[in-house]
This record gives sequence, C-alpha cells and structure tokens, in this order.
Amino acid sequence: MKIAELKSMSRIMALTMMIIATFTACSDDDGEGNKPVVFPELKNINCAAGETAEISFETTADWELSSSAGWCKFQNGEFLESLIYGKAGKQTVTIATSADGQSHNEDAVAEITLKIGNESQIIYKVTRARKEYADLIVSDEAGNVYDKTHPLTIKGNTASSPVYTVIKAEAESGVKIGFTNPEWLSYTIDEKAGTYQFTFTIITTLDNRDYPK
Repeated sequence: MKIAELKSMSRIMALTMMIIATFTACSDDDGEGNKPVVFPELKNINCAAGETAEISFETTADWELSSSAGWCKFQNGEFLESLIYGKAGKQTVTIATSADGQSHNEDAVAEITLKIGNESQIIYKVTRARKEYADLIVSDEAGNVYDKTHPLTIKGNTASSPVYTVIKAEAESGVKIGFTNPEWLSYTIDEKAGTYQFTFTIITTLDNRDYPK
C-alpha cells in the first residue's frame, strides 16, 4: 500500500514540475516578445562624393541596414552593398559615396534605415553636396595659364604681316563664344585640342588711322 502511494506521489510531483516549467517558459517568451524595440536617435552627416564615413549604433537583437540611394552604399570588405546585416551589440559600419547622378543644382540625401524584427526606422541621413563647377582655365598655346604675372597679349595683323593669338580654354561643361565677332576679329576652333585661334585684324579707316573697330 505504501509503495503504491509513493509511486502516485512521485507521478504527481513530476507532473507538477512539468507544469511549472512549461508556465515559466511561456512567461519568459511572452515577456521577450512584448519587449519594445528601441532605435537610435536620427543623426545627420555629410559625405562628399568619392569619400567614406562611419556610422555607429547599438542593438539588442539581430539587425539589417539598407540605403535609399544607389550612390550611398555600405563597405563590406572589398564589396559595396546596398543592404547589410549583423548580430546584436555595438556596431560601426563604413559607408561609401560615389558621384553617380550628382547634380550641379542641389544636394542629395540618402536615408539609412535600421530594421530589427518587423520594425524599422531611419537612423541616419547622409547628405552629398552638389557638384561644383570647375573654374574656367585660359592658357597660351604652350599651356602657360594667363594670370596677373602672365597676361594675355593681343596681337594684331595686317594683310602683309599676318599675326594671330592662340589661347586654350578649358572648362568642365565646355566653352562657347558668347558674342557675335566684329569685323576685326575672327577665330577658328580646334574642339579636339580645346584651343581657340583668334586673329585681330588691323582695320584702316577713312581717316587713315589703324585700329580695331
């Protein structure tokens, strides 16, 4: 009789322990699942085309980063990725920006989104400055740049003694002659070399004075 009672009590205790263990596990799961995801505060950084920058954040769970712009990517070893992911903890990720689609008119902004589980939030905004116009460079035929110490010399010519001045003009968006040339000025353009050959002709007027009109 005692042996039967002991067996019965053992079974009841074992069943009780299983119920307690199951309840505890369920309680733990419910607490973890209901725990809110905390995202880092939004930060703004600048990164010029062709440069890199570091972004840092910390998570308590596996994470995923994505970029909204093709010119802003994550450096993953030797590769550049639009999407990158990792494990919980403190993170430092390198972003790299390119000049793809860069405009002279306005700055561009890429949004970096952090995703944790089913929730996501923008944690960085990366600004790439607009493209600046390159300065116009004017030089002589030998490549010497005209400046205060090396001024442009204008040479005139006559029918019997032709003289011309050659200058080289370079600019990122090209160079155009923006006027209607007068009678005393003529020019030829070598587009391949980027040179402009100007001829300043001496005009003899009715009062016999020679000067460009």
